[in-house]
Amino acid sequence: MRLEEPSQRLKRFDRLYKTYPIYFVTACTDNRKPILANHKIHDDFRRFCENGLLRGVFVGKYVLMPDHVHLFVTFGIEYQSASAERYRSKRNRTERTAVAAVYDRRLLFLSEWMKSFKNTLSKTLRQMKVPTPHWQKDFSIMLCALKNRIPKNGFT
Repeated sequence: MRLEEPSQRLKRFDRLYKTYPIYFVTACTDNRKPILANHKIHDDFRRFCENGLLRGVFVGKYVLMPDHVHLFVTFGIEYQSASAERYRSKRNRTERTAVAAVYDRRLLFLSEWMKSFKNTLSKTLRQMKVPTPHWQKDFSIMLCALKNRIPKNGFT
């Protein structure tokens, strides 16, 4: 199987963020259903983020809207080490390599974490008898520049 070349955006990824990039993530509910606006979802979201601290996942500011969530997230060395070990173990079992790992391991960290994030909140929604599906299949990401690298333009 021939792998495609990574996009220009991914080619400059390593030059911008050598260690721990900060991602701005948006995830939407399926068909933009307003199912996230309640205290139980917010409490479980906060608990998920607090538990992530023990694993080296740091969630910063966030906005939990009725039909989507915006958040900042980064992954420390603890998460990256554990994720790399799971990847090696899985690769040894299947004898295949993950295509996402070819482009950049950090993007695989984010995808893995988003899957866990969506599964956690879906579990809460199922307990609340909210019919599935709960989430859109994908999510959007943007890399955040460091504050001192953003030029002043009158708006920042």
